[in-house]
Amino acid sequence: MAGGEHRLQIAAKSDGQGRAAAPEKWVNCFVRVVALMERTGNALGTLAFTWATVVLLGGYPSVLRSQDDFWYATAIFFLEAARMFSGSNNRHDYQLFFRTRGAFRPLGWNGLIAIVCILDVWVLLVLQKKIVMAAVVVYAMIILLALGQNISPEFQPLCNPFRRAISLWSPLAAILLLTPTMQHHSRELVWNTTGGRLTPKITAEINFIPSRFTVAKWTAFFILLVVVLMVTISRLQFPIVTKLADSALCRKLLVWGQTIQNMCMLAALVMLVLTTDGSFRFVTILSLLGITLMVSSGNFQIPAAVVRAEIASFALHRLIMPHNGYIEHGENPDSKTNLVPSLIIFYGMVMAQGILYIVACILDIFSFIPRRSLIRRAGLRGQLGVEYVNLYAYAFEKCMGGAVFVPKKISLTNFAINSLNSDSPKNHFYGIQLMHSLLENEMTRVRILDKFITSTKTIDRIISMLGWTSPNNTTVRLYAAKRLTSIGGEIGITLRYKILKHPFLLRNLAEILGDNNNNQELRKHVAGILRNLAIDGDTRQKIGHMQVLITRLMKAFLNSDRTSSTNVDCLLTKVAGQALAMLATDNVHNCLVMLKEPDFINKLKRMIQIHDEKYIYVAATLLCCMCQHAQAKLTESDLKELSQTLREVLERIMNAEGAELEILIGLSSQICKVIPEEFSQELDNEQIKQRFIKRLVDVLNANMNPGAHCPGIRRVILEQSIYMMECNSHYTSYFNEFRMIEALWMVEEMPSGVENYRIFLGDAVFMEYSTPLFALVDRAKELMGRQCLQGVLKRITDTMVATKLKAIIDLSSQISNVKS
Repeated sequence: MAGGEHRLQIAAKSDGQGRAAAPEKWVNCFVRVVALMERTGNALGTLAFTWATVVLLGGYPSVLRSQDDFWYATAIFFLEAARMFSGSNNRHDYQLFFRTRGAFRPLGWNGLIAIVCILDVWVLLVLQKKIVMAAVVVYAMIILLALGQNISPEFQPLCNPFRRAISLWSPLAAILLLTPTMQHHSRELVWNTTGGRLTPKITAEINFIPSRFTVAKWTAFFILLVVVLMVTISRLQFPIVTKLADSALCRKLLVWGQTIQNMCMLAALVMLVLTTDGSFRFVTILSLLGITLMVSSGNFQIPAAVVRAEIASFALHRLIMPHNGYIEHGENPDSKTNLVPSLIIFYGMVMAQGILYIVACILDIFSFIPRRSLIRRAGLRGQLGVEYVNLYAYAFEKCMGGAVFVPKKISLTNFAINSLNSDSPKNHFYGIQLMHSLLENEMTRVRILDKFITSTKTIDRIISMLGWTSPNNTTVRLYAAKRLTSIGGEIGITLRYKILKHPFLLRNLAEILGDNNNNQELRKHVAGILRNLAIDGDTRQKIGHMQVLITRLMKAFLNSDRTSSTNVDCLLTKVAGQALAMLATDNVHNCLVMLKEPDFINKLKRMIQIHDEKYIYVAATLLCCMCQHAQAKLTESDLKELSQTLREVLERIMNAEGAELEILIGLSSQICKVIPEEFSQELDNEQIKQRFIKRLVDVLNANMNPGAHCPGIRRVILEQSIYMMECNSHYTSYFNEFRMIEALWMVEEMPSGVENYRIFLGDAVFMEYSTPLFALVDRAKELMGRQCLQGVLKRITDTMVATKLKAIIDLSSQISNVKS
C-alpha cells in the first residue's frame, strides 16, 4: 500500500490557446513602407545619375546653358555620386549621412544657439544684398554643425577643446551678431514689382532723434548682452571667478545659469524677427523655420532632399514655360533635339527622389505610433520595453538592406533568440529580458516557446548565464533563472529533459545557492528550477547524489530569517521547502540525507506549531515524507517529536479546508502508521475520536467530485481510515455509526483520474501512484466488513453461549428438584 503518499501541486502558466496575430505586424509593415520609399528614391537617384552622365553631360554638354542647367546637372551628379559611393563602399558612412532613420532628432538647447547664430548671419548677408552668399554660408554652417555632431569617437578627444570653446563663446557670439541687424533698424526694405520680377530697393533714413521703439530695442539688446556676458564669465575657470562663484548667492545663480542663457536665446530670436519690417519679416520667419528644420536634421538626408526638390522644381518651372531659352532663331535645331524632354525627365526623376526622401523622413517621425502599439500588445513595460522595440525596429530595418519584397523571417521571437545567441553581453541582457516579457504575454507565449524549445544553442546559453559570477551579470542570471523555472505543460517537460543534459547545470545551481551574497530572488528561482527538475524520478536521484544541493536547500529553508518582512525572503524559504518536498517524494536516499540535519524533525515540528501559514504546510509535507520513507531511521526523540506534533495537526484538521486539509490529513495518517498507540491515545485523551471520524466522513462525502485545488483529498482520507482501523478495530464501529460504508460505495462509483497522480504542473500530470484508489476502497471495505462479521459472530456466539447457560441452569434446577 502506498500509504501517506502525497501530491505536491506546482502552479504553472498555461501555454495559451491557439496563435494570435503577431504583435509586431504593424511595425514590420511600417518599416517596409519606409524602406520601400527610400529604396525607390535610391533607384530614381541612380537612374538620374546615369541619365545625367550619358544623356545630358554626355549628349548635350555644349548646348546646356552654362548659367543654370549645366551646373544644376553637375551638382546633382556629384550629390548622387557621393550617395552611391558611400552606399557601395562604406555602409556606416551611408547610414551616417544619407539614411532615412534618424533624419530628425531633438534640437536641444545647443541647437537653439546654433539657430540664432545661423539666422543672424543669414539676415546680415541678406540685408547687404548678398543672397547667394547667404545661402552658401548657411548651408556650410549647417554642414559643419552636422559633421561636428557626427564625428567619429576616435577623433572626439582632439575636438573636445574646440567643442568646449564653442559651447562657452557661442551664446555671446549669437548676441553680438545681432548688432548689424540692430543698426539697420531705420532702414526699410521695399519691394517693387517691375516687369513681373521682384527687385529690392533699400531706402536709408537717418534718425537723429531715436524713437521710443528704437530705444526699447537697444535697451533690450544691451540687457541681453550683459546677462549672457555674465553667464559666460561665470563659466570661466579664472581664480577670481572661482572664488566669487563659491559664495552662496553666486551658487544659487549658477544653478539657474543655463536656464537664463536659454531664455536669452529665445529672446534673441524674437528680437531678430521684430527688427525686420514688412515682407522681409515674413521672409525671416520662413527662413527661421527652414533653418530649424535643417539644424534638427540628424544627417544630410533632409537637406540633400530639399536641395534636390528645390533645384528640380525651379528648373521644371522654367522648362515648361514657352520661352525656356532653348528654342531661338538662328541656332541649329538639330543640336537641341529632345534636349528639353531629356531635361524634363531628368528633373522629374530628381524631384520625385527628393519628395520620396522627404516623405519617408516625415513618416519616420511618426514611427512611434506602431512602436507604442507593439509595446502595448506585446506586454512590454517601462523604458526597457521602449528600448526592446527600438532595437527590434532597427534590426528589421537592417534586414531590409537586402530585398524589400522577399519575406523576411524576422519577428520579436527571432529577435530575442538571436540576441541570446549573439556574442554581445549587451545583447544577452536585452535578449533574456525580452524573452521573459514575451513569455509573460499570452499573445506571444506559444510562439516563442516553440522557437525556444527547438534551439539547443539558446538553452545552453541560458544555462551558461547561471554561471556568470560578475556582479554586473546579476540581472542576467536572475532572468535566466526565471526562464528555466516558469515554463509548464508539455513544453516544460521537454525543456527540463533538454537542460538536464547540460553538464554544468547542477554545478551552476549549487554555486548560486551557496553564495549568500547573491540576489535572494535569484536564489529563489534556482530553488524553483530544482523543484521542477525533481518531478522526474531519475533526476531526483541524480540531484540527491550531489548532496551539496540538498544541504544548501536545507540551509535556505531552515536557517532563514523568519522575522524578515520582505516578500522575497519568505518566498525563498517556501520554494526551498517545496524543492525539498519534491526531492523527498518516493526517494529514500534523499530523505535519509535530509534526516542527517541535526534536530530536523524538531525543526519541522516548531514550524508547524508556530502558526505561520507561510511555512506550516511545506513543513507538514516534508514531515509526511520522513515518516513514509525514513521510518526505520527515526530515533526515539524523533518519535516523541511526532507525538507532540500530532495534537496541533488534529486541531488544525478540524478547521482547515482545501489543499491545506489534504496535507494535514496526509501527515496525520503517516503519524498514525508510525506511532499507532500514541495516535489512539491522543484521540482518547482529547475525547475527539468521534468528532474526528465524523470530520473525515463529512469531508469524504463533500469531495465526491474532487477539484483541481485538492484532487488527492479522498485518497488521504481513505489512508487515514485504513490506518486507524488497522491499529484499533474499535474505530470501525464509529465509522459505521457515521455511515462510512455508504461513502465508500460512492467513491467506488465515482472514480476520478486526477486522483492517481501526485504532481500537476499546468495541464500536465506526473508521478502516478503505485496504489490505485480502488485498491484503497477495497481495503477499507474489507476492514469494515471484517469488523462487521466479527460483530455478527460475536453476537451469535454470545447468543449460543447464553442459550447453553440457560439450558444448563434449567437442567441444574431440575436435578435439584428431583433430589429434593
